[in-house]
Amino acid sequence: MKKSYYFFIILSIIVCLFLCSFSLSFSESIPAAEENYKQGEELINQGKYEEAITYFEKAVEIDPNYINAYFNIGRCKNNLNKKDAAIEAYKKVISLNPKYAEAYSNLGDVYRTLKRYEEALQMLNKAIELKPDYAYPYYNLGLISADQGDFPKAIIYYKKAIKYKPDHKWSYYYLGDALDDISIELYEEAVEAYLKAINIDPKYGDAYNGLGYAYRKLGEYDKAIEAIGKAIQLYPNFYYYYYCLGETYKDKKLYPEAINNYKKAIQNNPEYKYSHFSLGYSLDQSKLYEEAIAAYKEAIRIDKNFTVAYFNLGLNYKRLERYDEAITTLEEAIKLNPKYTNAYYNLSLIYYNLGNKEAAMKEYEIVKQLNANLALELLPLISK
Repeated sequence: MKKSYYFFIILSIIVCLFLCSFSLSFSESIPAAEENYKQGEELINQGKYEEAITYFEKAVEIDPNYINAYFNIGRCKNNLNKKDAAIEAYKKVISLNPKYAEAYSNLGDVYRTLKRYEEALQMLNKAIELKPDYAYPYYNLGLISADQGDFPKAIIYYKKAIKYKPDHKWSYYYLGDALDDISIELYEEAVEAYLKAINIDPKYGDAYNGLGYAYRKLGEYDKAIEAIGKAIQLYPNFYYYYYCLGETYKDKKLYPEAINNYKKAIQNNPEYKYSHFSLGYSLDQSKLYEEAIAAYKEAIRIDKNFTVAYFNLGLNYKRLERYDEAITTLEEAIKLNPKYTNAYYNLSLIYYNLGNKEAAMKEYEIVKQLNANLALELLPLISK
């Protein structure tokens, strides 16, 4: 009897010691997880995503149910363009808390960037269902609508995002962008949207550039030049702003200024075909045909299917009476676009200038089929 009694006492002591040890270990683990989480957050704020992940992973190793740590792993993975890993992290968050609206929203954003639109829509709509006043899913729905060319729907979503988050500069910026894409009647409203984005963030280069685009389309070139100039002041190495400034000067027919800005754009990004193309056009207008030829060739080097670049290159060869090269180049344009009426038109003129009236009439007949009015203009030129 005594032996049983002593055995019971010893067993009780062992159990108590175990429970105390477990309780102490558990109570120490939670602050340790929290400490790692906080360090991870600090690193996120510094843009050090790889280092941040290390701390968040330590946090979930200590506490496997640490939802916010998984959420921030998803954020970091997404910022590092590790989309599959981001998806996995957000799905883990949702498995731990099926009502975590922000996780659905962020997962929808990742799917959007991968153009997995159906999955994105499901996640974003679920986020709205859980949290109807949450701005970000509306914003992402706007981006999807714009990607799919439905700008009126995009505008509705951007405005909803602004309703719930009036200081969200990106919603104002993309609202302006969508308004730009609909019609000239909405450019004034686009100007207001860009100005609001700038008011929220005075260092928002894209908003200044968008503002410049809207002013340019309204024919307010000086305001456009000023706005894009501010974008360049903020980000002097970004090629696209120089390209847009060049386009504005081109529209204003200030070709030397346009040429200067296209060259700066090319200096900062030699692989943007439109900078070379617009440089070629501005050199055309300045009667610098040899230089224009070089610019168009660069555009074609970047994009072998750049139809209008072949056409403009062919016109320059024609102007310089380099007819064989002109014919070859215009025929390349026609291969890419068999209904390129102006290419046939110019081929007809070239053949006429070479004394090959039969070939000129053959091209004329094609022009006649494609555009009767242009054929009427062409016929007297090849019938002299």
